[in-house]
Amino acid sequence: MISIIIPSKDEPYLQNLIEQIHINVKERHEIIVVDKSKTTPSIKGAKVILQKSDSLGNAVFEGFECSKGDKIVVMDADGSHQPKDIQKLVKWLDKYNIVLGMRKSEMSLFRRVISKISGWFVRIFFNVQVKDILSGFVAARREVFKSIGIPNYTIGFKFVLLLIDRTNSVKEIPVIHPDRKAGRSKAKIKEIYRLFRVIWNIKIKGVKKFLLHSRFYKKFRGVIV
Repeated sequence: MISIIIPSKDEPYLQNLIEQIHINVKERHEIIVVDKSKTTPSIKGAKVILQKSDSLGNAVFEGFECSKGDKIVVMDADGSHQPKDIQKLVKWLDKYNIVLGMRKSEMSLFRRVISKISGWFVRIFFNVQVKDILSGFVAARREVFKSIGIPNYTIGFKFVLLLIDRTNSVKEIPVIHPDRKAGRSKAKIKEIYRLFRVIWNIKIKGVKKFLLHSRFYKKFRGVIV
């Protein structure tokens, strides 16, 4: 079964998206909307839960806690991710633990800069050769999500970094990424800061902790003292 998680905040296109998902996804599935809107939307064909934490990434993991599928798909609520591409991502989960949608359409200068910076850091710190880590359109096996749990810090749309930190079995496939159908983009310059913060929490802290507990450090510290 496929669990499709959709973080949402004041997205007017949401109901239309849900209807399109039901039309395009033939495999047994469920849709979970994790909502942070000022007014909870009245929608049909999906389970709606109220988000308790902050940021898109944290909403994804809250949605996972309520999911039942062995295949997890995460997509945007604004229509920039196409329901017809869901099956394209899911079919590769037979061979890979994570499948990412790589945007084929033109992006703004801001998004291109963010994408290149994040891609560079991912290749260095995670040793995974991907071109577009921040499209937000991702499918993964349930066990990958299960190994993480809900993060205790804000991760925004970099939640994929937490996933690929668990496995290097990653496949990237091209998908059409049109402009959002309605509403305004939530992406802001502070996402650059959050990118570094997530990498710090995942990688740098881990290295620091390892070094502090290593025999070399203890021996070196003993010499200094």
